[in-house]
Amino acid sequence: MIGIFPYRSEVELKKLPTSTLKFILACAVVHIFTWQIGRISEDLLWEWIDSVGFYYFFPFSALSHIFVHGDFEHLFFNMFFFWLFAGPIEVMEGKKRFWKLVIISAFFSSYFSYLLRWLFWLLPNYSAPDIAFGRYFNLIIVSIGASGVVSAFAGAYLLRFWKSRLYAVLTLGGLPVKRIIISPWVMVLGFWFLNDMVRGIIFQGLFPSTYINHFAHLGGFICGFFLAWRWGFHKNMKRDWLCRQAEELASAPYTGGEASLKTYQQALELDPKNGRILLEIARLCYFLGREEESEKYYRRAVIRLFEQGEEKLLTKAYQEAVKRFELVFFSEKELELVRILLKEGDWQSAKKALEKYIIRIKKNLHQAGARSCYLRANLILADILDHYLHHPSEARELIRQLNERFPGHPLLKYPLQRLEVCGEERLFYFNPQIRGFPFAGKRLQAYSGKKSLLATRENSPRFFSLKFRQGFLYLLFLAIPLGYALFFFSVWFAQILEVICRVLGRDYFIIG
Repeated sequence: MIGIFPYRSEVELKKLPTSTLKFILACAVVHIFTWQIGRISEDLLWEWIDSVGFYYFFPFSALSHIFVHGDFEHLFFNMFFFWLFAGPIEVMEGKKRFWKLVIISAFFSSYFSYLLRWLFWLLPNYSAPDIAFGRYFNLIIVSIGASGVVSAFAGAYLLRFWKSRLYAVLTLGGLPVKRIIISPWVMVLGFWFLNDMVRGIIFQGLFPSTYINHFAHLGGFICGFFLAWRWGFHKNMKRDWLCRQAEELASAPYTGGEASLKTYQQALELDPKNGRILLEIARLCYFLGREEESEKYYRRAVIRLFEQGEEKLLTKAYQEAVKRFELVFFSEKELELVRILLKEGDWQSAKKALEKYIIRIKKNLHQAGARSCYLRANLILADILDHYLHHPSEARELIRQLNERFPGHPLLKYPLQRLEVCGEERLFYFNPQIRGFPFAGKRLQAYSGKKSLLATRENSPRFFSLKFRQGFLYLLFLAIPLGYALFFFSVWFAQILEVICRVLGRDYFIIG
């Protein structure tokens, strides 16, 4: 028997696919739990499989059955291929679409498989009682395994990375013969899909004689392919391919810039809101001497990167825009951009942007929210003068001028307190790590005669630093009692479903 076993993708993962690892870990934990139940009692194991396996009038079982596997070999190969195909999808398309694909494909592949088995059960059996019994038996048995979800990610991978290649091993009778490099179209569509379709029709539909749920595999392929088409994975693949071509063209002398710019513009047509492409076009226009176009693209790039939350790339983009064009956004968004610059230590660009922003917004103080933005911008500028430029007298004079112009304003309460009590110490304790600083969201406590906790943490040396989220620490301490509670609850739940499972009379299962 000739087979193809893919073991590596050509796609490089730029970061760790954490959701993929969580799914694999969940399947591994459930398998250990199932194995422990089997050690306790074989009857209890079958009742457990009956309770979590897929059956059509239990919709929730379409999700529960994907975490349960028949044996270690079934678990290993499903999770191996899941890592191979789901990891790149998660990294390139995001966690939301990853989990959507998991949930939708679990339901679709399960009910698609049951529908096909039901249709074959309706076919005439030509007076063959064994075939009739086999079709009925194939209809009532439960299904377990994540093969339908794995197939869905294989179908999505086919559309998302249709120009990449897979490294595989050609096998003969289960033994490796030769290493080959093949296209996903050959692997997924030409081998797996056709193989499952032929075997499903013959050995699961017409003449039932297998416990492998080929119809669930077919449903997964179809679901993953059409969801990927609906979400535009094929366009994203073409966009990435054009970006790679543009990077290569940009390195060519003389004519490379113009050709690279046109290629990036073609990629932008496929994804008009991509901040990275907009930034590359802005850079190319600047180096080609098209300064007006470059400034427009820088503005669009900063807006999109700000919306997409790519802070590191946003910092680089805005630093370039400020130095080259003194680009300023005359809205509250500018203060957030200044915060990001200060967070990265670029106080020169932050000061330049603030000065231009203050001059422009000073002319429009009658507009709603303009006064608050004006005061916050001046307070940040005073902090730069005091902390970065070491001009405390200028910073104090700026605070006094603001108080004369806007007496009694709430934003000036803390700065005025600092003017009264501070000597030669730092005037403010504004922290650029806090979003929307200063005085947006959580306010800092007023000076109480001692150095603030924030200042102590900033100035004290750190020999060892390890940070954990508070929620993670809670889960860590509760892991053991929660694990025991989950175990006893599952056993209790299986006993409650014992009557229902025995009434159904389902003593076997089909793996998928």
